[in-house]
Amino acid sequence: MNIIDVIGAYVTISALLSPLIVFLIKKYIEAKVKHGFDKGLEDHKHDLQLLTKEVEYDYQRRIHDFSLFSSKKHEVYPQLYSLISDLHMKFEIASSAYKEYPDFRTDTKFDRIEEYLKKHEVSDDSIEQVKTEWLFDKQKGIQKFQTSLDFQEILVTDKKRVEAYKEFLNKELFTGSELSDLIKEFLNDIRMVLVEETDKVLYGEYEGNRQEYYKKLRQKQEDIRGKKDKIKVMIQNELNIDNNKEMAKDTNSK
Repeated sequence: MNIIDVIGAYVTISALLSPLIVFLIKKYIEAKVKHGFDKGLEDHKHDLQLLTKEVEYDYQRRIHDFSLFSSKKHEVYPQLYSLISDLHMKFEIASSAYKEYPDFRTDTKFDRIEEYLKKHEVSDDSIEQVKTEWLFDKQKGIQKFQTSLDFQEILVTDKKRVEAYKEFLNKELFTGSELSDLIKEFLNDIRMVLVEETDKVLYGEYEGNRQEYYKKLRQKQEDIRGKKDKIKVMIQNELNIDNNKEMAKDTNSK
């Protein structure tokens, strides 16, 4: 076989093998690409499943936390409002410009007066002071009797205020910032009026003249009453009380 025949045979074989080699290479590349794609897809699906589980867990945790928080608010808010209402009622009595007292002017003994003062938890020292005044001058004794009752009412109210404030601090975590600020203002306004009332009761001191003092006092009482009503509305809105009442009506009517 001469060189011409060898070259011809090589060219013929190359021509026959080239499509096969190209085909095999193509298939190899396609297989590699498909394998890489499938593996990437599986990895992506795995990562996506992990992310989905993480998101679902976080969502469920948030729902659970919100449910607990909402449940706690429904427990805390009525307790807070009950304390605020009770305090306000005491405050209205303690700061009232119009008070009624039992009439002991015709009594010849101190026994009934002492019994009444003890019933209202007036201190022994104050009772002794009233008795001393009453024995020497009944009129001054009666005035001292009324002053002791007024001061005791202030003390009781301020004790309620402190209790309400402590309870509020324990529950402040569950109150919104706007409601929290309003409750603080309400409690502080009451404290300021009680301080002024203490000066008036014990020392007869007024801010300005008597008429002006009571005019300002009425305005402060109105402001405090308005804040108490606003607290009530805010708590109702927070607890969605009106909507719950409507839902209960609809349920009962069916």
